[in-house]
Amino acid sequence: MQEFNRTYLWGRDVKYRMGLYTTAAVFYKAVVSALLGEFSVDSWTMLEMLLVSFLFAFAETVIFPRGKSWGEAAMGRRAALLAVLANVVYIGGALVFDWFPGVPAWWAAVMIAVLELGLAALWYALWLENRRDTRLLNQNLQHFQQET
Repeated sequence: MQEFNRTYLWGRDVKYRMGLYTTAAVFYKAVVSALLGEFSVDSWTMLEMLLVSFLFAFAETVIFPRGKSWGEAAMGRRAALLAVLANVVYIGGALVFDWFPGVPAWWAAVMIAVLELGLAALWYALWLENRRDTRLLNQNLQHFQQET
């Protein structure tokens, strides 16, 4: 039963992240489309974005499993791996599925810059979470040491 519960919570975490990334991708697609004069997002495109976001969220939970803590060097390597993966998955998805037809090359550069800013924000959130977890573990250790 413990394995089921662990897997269930992992699945919930993947779905939460998938939903967050899908929402961001669909919102971004809607903004870019609106700037190009189109005011709708195709359902098929949203499904593709959902599947790409699931793939990325799954990989993220493998790279950064909940409850694990790393030193700065290991955290940096994992964050770099996640950034490379995000670029491959989302830029690759945009190219393979043609999410942004008619976008000029200069606009594509702006779109990639926005992706990189989003990745920096994601890394910062992961860093904050790691720092919070470390602080909580240290507090619990101090509390435990004071009791014994």
